[in-house]
Amino acid sequence: MHQRCASRRRAVAVRFGIVGAACVATLTLVAAPARAQGGFFVEASGDYFPVEISTTSQTWQSARLSGGFLEDGRAGWTVTMERQQREHLVDWGGWARGFRRTGDWTFSGGLGLGADPTFSYRRSFEGELARRVVGTLVAQGGYRYLNFTTTDVHLIQPGATLYLPHGDVGLRYFIVRNATRDTTTGTLQVQGTVTLNPRVRLGGGGAFGERIFDVVSLQTPTADSWVGYGYMHLTATPAWSFDVALGRARENPYFSQSMLTLGVRRTFARRP
Repeated sequence: MHQRCASRRRAVAVRFGIVGAACVATLTLVAAPARAQGGFFVEASGDYFPVEISTTSQTWQSARLSGGFLEDGRAGWTVTMERQQREHLVDWGGWARGFRRTGDWTFSGGLGLGADPTFSYRRSFEGELARRVVGTLVAQGGYRYLNFTTTDVHLIQPGATLYLPHGDVGLRYFIVRNATRDTTTGTLQVQGTVTLNPRVRLGGGGAFGERIFDVVSLQTPTADSWVGYGYMHLTATPAWSFDVALGRARENPYFSQSMLTLGVRRTFARRP
């Protein structure tokens, strides 16, 4: 249970910067109860970002196509291709991720590659270990490495999640180390979900800290930042589900960003 729910929450924050990327690196969007079904799936999602950098307004976009397999919440894997565009600059990338749950333990990991990127990472590696501690409380610890053209970034992310009868509440702290610039920053993230009925799940959260968006190029050692987001997952049928997410973020004093994300998933349930 805890791996599936954690994937659902982590996905939303990614579009908001490098700390979000540590969560799971793509908005394969918020999973819902339908995602616990076993079988193959395909998913398409996209983001629209109005961005303000100092006095300049820009429009950023991204689109993803994913495919994978879930084994009734016990194990699964996903392969994703993504196109990111910032004004006239375009980066292509892809990644593969998987998880395995054994008793109270869940193991997950992934690899990512960029195709001669301009602003995104060239290579990434991640791993996470989660364990049920007592009752429905799950402790988590993860690490992620990001290799950019100009720097290497290391992220350590301890956290905990409490699962409730109709939702969950999670707390996670990100320690971000820029090895090239010899700087370390931290961000605290709070998030939660609630299931209204078998078809509708709502979620949201926020993060507060330093240098959430850019640990690579900004010259200032610190920059106070915040992120807020909310989403809705709709299970239309056992095979089809849809997602919408909205968010707003700011990194003082020069950067602000809004987000609209839409996604659709088709699940091919295994035959009995």
